[in-house]
Amino acid sequence: MQYQQFIKRVQDYVNIGDREEATRATSAALQTIAERLAGNEASELFAQLPKDLIAALPPDADQAYEKFGVDEFLRRVAERAGVDDASAQRYAQAVMKVLHEAVSPGEMRDVRVQFPPEFAVLFAMDEVHARAVGDGSA
Repeated sequence: MQYQQFIKRVQDYVNIGDREEATRATSAALQTIAERLAGNEASELFAQLPKDLIAALPPDADQAYEKFGVDEFLRRVAERAGVDDASAQRYAQAVMKVLHEAVSPGEMRDVRVQFPPEFAVLFAMDEVHARAVGDGSA
């Protein structure tokens, strides 16, 4: 998936009219996802994403593992994107869904396993998509 396509998919899923806002949403969610991934998982995820998308992240985004819950995750996305928690949740869900479309199923499984059950709300959109693709109905 190309950079512009990734941003457009996020924009469409969240129904954001402003491409700049979709870019901020994507960057905020990806940076926070990277902070929550241990080992070299963020690097492995980033290797499958468009270079332009990764270039917008801080240089050490893939090396900043921290263990935090879903509320802190949403707080960080909200702060970085300049939105409220409800918008941050929609942004994070959309980015997770587009990640599911953009990277290999094995990589998404590797990412998902690092998030405890309380994060299921963020993966809801991509898991619905995965089931639909898996049973051929999408």
